[in-house]
Amino acid sequence: MQDQFGALVRELEVKRLQEQHRRVEIRLEAMYQDKLEGRITKEMYDPKAHDLRAQSLELLDRMNEMRRNTPPPVQDAIDLTDLTSRAADLFLMQPTHEKQRFLRVLLNLQPGRTAGSAPSSKIRLKG
Repeated sequence: MQDQFGALVRELEVKRLQEQHRRVEIRLEAMYQDKLEGRITKEMYDPKAHDLRAQSLELLDRMNEMRRNTPPPVQDAIDLTDLTSRAADLFLMQPTHEKQRFLRVLLNLQPGRTAGSAPSSKIRLKG
């Protein structure tokens, strides 16, 4: 329940930030049109446009930060823990060719190896 409440609060905050960002972008566009049509001078436009762009970037940063800090749902964490604890059993249940394929992938992911380089040790996979 606490997790759902936190997610709802984050979602509402992101929506609020998105709306603020949309309004800043609309103001910036309107100012640009006013500058093009001669209603405001370059001297008036430049500092205000700079401020609005800074506000826009700050809002985007805040939205991205909120999205990055969103914890995974509790059920996902439970499922991942369950799957991790069953990994060895699931591997043993696989047909031989699938086990070999999986081990080849792991061997190709050795640290320090580049794509296409030979494995550091010769391991023969029996089929």
